[in-house]
Amino acid sequence: MQKLILFIGIFFCSIASPFFCVEAPRKLLPEEDPFRLWETAQAAFDAGRYDEAIIYAEQARVNRIELYNWSVYTLQAALQAPSVKAAGDNLALILQLFRERDVLDAENIIVSLFEQKGEEYFNNSMMAVLSYLETTTVFPEVDMLIGRIYQVEGEYDLAETYLTRAWENAAALDVPAMKNDILYLLANLALVQGDVNAYEQALLLVLSDDPNFNGLLDDMLMEQTEKGLFVRSLTNALKRSMDIDKFFNLYRAESYQSLGACIGLSELYLQNDETDKALAVSALGAVLAVTRVSSIVQQRDSEFAYSTVEDLLQTGIAYADIRDWSIVTSLWKQLYLFANACRTAGYGDFSGELYRIIANCAPENYWRQVALQQILAQ
Repeated sequence: MQKLILFIGIFFCSIASPFFCVEAPRKLLPEEDPFRLWETAQAAFDAGRYDEAIIYAEQARVNRIELYNWSVYTLQAALQAPSVKAAGDNLALILQLFRERDVLDAENIIVSLFEQKGEEYFNNSMMAVLSYLETTTVFPEVDMLIGRIYQVEGEYDLAETYLTRAWENAAALDVPAMKNDILYLLANLALVQGDVNAYEQALLLVLSDDPNFNGLLDDMLMEQTEKGLFVRSLTNALKRSMDIDKFFNLYRAESYQSLGACIGLSELYLQNDETDKALAVSALGAVLAVTRVSSIVQQRDSEFAYSTVEDLLQTGIAYADIRDWSIVTSLWKQLYLFANACRTAGYGDFSGELYRIIANCAPENYWRQVALQQILAQ
């Protein structure tokens, strides 16, 4: 009789919904939240406790998968109710039914996703929710952090493996802008390893998302598109011998994430005697840098009116935080590289005036001196 009961139990488990036969995934405790563990790992990294950081990061990865398994199991179990099945794919109606039936875990999962991505992201589709959850099994933030640790430790092959995986899964980043952080880390790693091609490509990928620039990825310097036209207009202004003050007043760009890429590529292309490319990226970088200073100054002084770029920069560095920011972001290096590119391209008057401004305004003695040397050489 016991064997018969066991056989019947096995038979019904084989044909019934898996929610009644498969052990339910464990719900994580608040302190086991994968992002909380990742933040702990980040804090350990900042404190130089690299072994501890890796332990917390890897646990965050494991818990992220457990969270996915529990979320999918919970939602699918809640969707088995006849009244919920009748709602079809209508996410708003399904959520309402979850609330009416006090299915709190399933309701909280959806509400949490709304808070993360916005309700419109899912287009009122329960299938869209389940599809999105599939993308959460990867944790690019963890791979980026571990890659940084191995890079600091000099384990460059391992660092490249993790950073590459982070880039490949960048679509799953909780903060999409972090993909540029990954690219800058890959560029730095390539530079340390002496891989100039990988260095260039990583920085070009940063620029590929810049609304003000494109074309270099295909070696088509100024592609005839709405994006490429901005950089083309910069170089055309130089060809028309536009005055430097008018140039920086007329052209503004706020894609600040590209500034580091512009600096790196400007230097690379100048070293390789690729004048057109150097002029394009350095012009964009210079405009980005000056625009940033202008934006902050105008926020703080509503009565400030642009007269000359020298006056703008002098006004900006009078604020300690803007002065420090200009040093940390290598703003003066970017302006110097732009002046070099202009000189190389034959725009001597423009470059000479820019060297003079750097010599008068730069808070670092080094950039004042190299700019002055260029003036004397000219």
